[in-house]
Amino acid sequence: MGSLHGDLGKIAETILAAGDSIEGSYGTSDPGVSSTGFDIEHRGVPLVIESGEGNRYQVQFNYRFSNALEYDERTLRDRNALGNSPSEEQMREAYVVCLRTDLGNIAENQQELIEEVRSELSPMRSKTVALRQEIDGEMFWDGVRFYDYLYPDADSYSVHTYRDTVHAVYKEGVTGGRILAQELDEIPDETDEAVAAESDDVRSNPAFQ
Repeated sequence: MGSLHGDLGKIAETILAAGDSIEGSYGTSDPGVSSTGFDIEHRGVPLVIESGEGNRYQVQFNYRFSNALEYDERTLRDRNALGNSPSEEQMREAYVVCLRTDLGNIAENQQELIEEVRSELSPMRSKTVALRQEIDGEMFWDGVRFYDYLYPDADSYSVHTYRDTVHAVYKEGVTGGRILAQELDEIPDETDEAVAAESDDVRSNPAFQ
């Protein structure tokens, strides 16, 4: 079995030899970190390589709904009935309310979405696991991790095996992520609905005719 530093060195060499880039590294000496690894980019897409049990390292593509959901100030104000000059604390609370609502709506279709991803990608090389996020003590489904393993101390480990594994995770992750992203289009735009309702009220009000 190779040493941790030796394994990380071999992985770093193959990352660069394969034409990928190392965007950052982390280790157990960092606060709140229980593993060691690299943040990399493969074809411009961020991936993670993280130490696991024994001598294997997990290559990850993480698709999180919370990273894709965006709320501008107007959306947060309208969806939470805030005034024109909300405080930072009110905006933070409004963001949490919106995120809880939208992740809750998405979770209703979790099984259907996961089955669609697996059907589209079948046969899959990478494995999947649900990503979750805790909000105010409650756990919400927040996307999917696509992953496979590198074994840097194996005699067969090379730039070829690195590239083969990483590209498979990248390809299936990107495709699966696109399928999951379609669910965001199904989230009702409460801001637009509120504006439409407000316009109807104006048209039906004799005072504005």
